[in-house]
Amino acid sequence: RIIAAGELLSRFSEGRIPGALHRVRYPEGDAAARIAMPFFLNPRFDQDIGGCRYGDFLRSRTGWGAVSG
Repeated sequence: RIIAAGELLSRFSEGRIPGALHRVRYPEGDAAARIAMPFFLNPRFDQDIGGCRYGDFLRSRTGWGAVSG
């Protein structure tokens, strides 16, 4: 079992818990052998996450999300 922390947990822990990049690699020949159950829990776009709003943080990292203004 693997539990991957995201960027927000890394930010709040000041880097003590590293954020994992999500990459998928299927086993050779049998994609059915891989089972994944991702669960994403995100704050509201207007939530302050330590100096900026979550929507602004998301937009800076991915190019989509809430726009400041």
